[in-house]
This record gives sequence, structure tokens and C-alpha cells, in this order.
Amino acid sequence: MSYDAISPPVPASSALRSPQGLATALTILLAVAGAVDLMAAAVGFGTDGAADIEGGGPLTRAALVYASVGIAQIVLLLGTGAVFIVWFHRARVNGGVFRPDLFDQGPGWAIGSWFIPIVNLFFPFRIAKEVWRASVQTAPDGSARAVSVTPVTVWWVTFIASNLISRASESVGCLLSAVSAVFAVLFVRKLTAMQHTKAVQGPNAAF
Repeated sequence: MSYDAISPPVPASSALRSPQGLATALTILLAVAGAVDLMAAAVGFGTDGAADIEGGGPLTRAALVYASVGIAQIVLLLGTGAVFIVWFHRARVNGGVFRPDLFDQGPGWAIGSWFIPIVNLFFPFRIAKEVWRASVQTAPDGSARAVSVTPVTVWWVTFIASNLISRASESVGCLLSAVSAVFAVLFVRKLTAMQHTKAVQGPNAAF
């Protein structure tokens, strides 16, 4: 939906759009994905299900559970990733309306940067920090307000760490992925709330 209160006025071609619906769906998906990752970590630490499957051994109940959790992870990864990128792009577009001076690249990079090798290790993080700063209200007198990007940094570090470590230890990677999901929820909810407040109340904080 479009926000009704926008201050200052923006060009009609650059209207703000609320990310709240996407954020709610994303919160649910991330919560489920985190729970499945925890289950995968528990199964991985407690059984040799992966060895049974990869080595052609008998499919024990543990191995079947391991395989089922793995399938659930793939499905959730695809679904959550798709919704996250749509939300991320919408947040980036809103950020460009709030503070176009903070961005060097167009909003299309909020989508494309995830699919370019090497670039996807740092560029989405850069965009996230820019959107975060653009979504912060200024002080009541219009002066800049210092804002910590710690929530963005912690989310990104745990996200990258989970992907890198999973290559050496899948179980540890799953555990880190669950932690990353928690911080992703915090990042999504906080940024969405910041954008909603700025769109409704205007660029300056009330107090």
C-alpha cells in the first residue's frame, strides 16, 4: 500500500510504498527457517545421518529425518530468499525517496547484487547500511542524528559466517544460520518501523 502522509512531497514517480506486509511475511518465514536450522543442527550433531545417505548405507530413521530436514531447508531458503529480496528492494526504493543523496547506485542493485559472485559478499551489506541511514529521522531542528548500524552489521556477519562455515561443518553452519535468522528478524522489523515512522511523521523527529 502507499503511505498517505509523506513529508516533504516527493515526485509522483517516486512514491513511497509500505514494506510492512512483506516484513510480516518475512518475519514468519525467518522464524520457521531458524527453527528448521536448529533442528538440522541438532540432527547433525546427534546422528550420522549424512554419512548414511552419502555413503549408501541403510536409511535409518535418523537418516530419513536428516534428509527431510534438508529438503525443508532448501524450500525455506528459496521462499525466504525471494521474499527477503522483494522486501529489500522496496526498502531501498523508499530509502532513495527519503535521502537520494546517500546512494551512488540505483535500486536495481538491491536485487542484482545478491547474484554476483564476490560482490554478494559485501555489496548487499553496503546497500543495507545506506538504506538504514536514509530511514533515520533527523533531530527536531533538522540536524543530523547519530545512528548505530550495529543491528545491520551483526545480521550480516552472522549471515556470511553461516554460509562460509557450513562448507567445513554443516551442523555448525546450521546453528549459525539459526542465529542469523534471529538477527535478520530484528533488522527487518527495525528498518521497517523506521521507514513507517519517517513516512508518517515526516523527516524530523517530534522530540
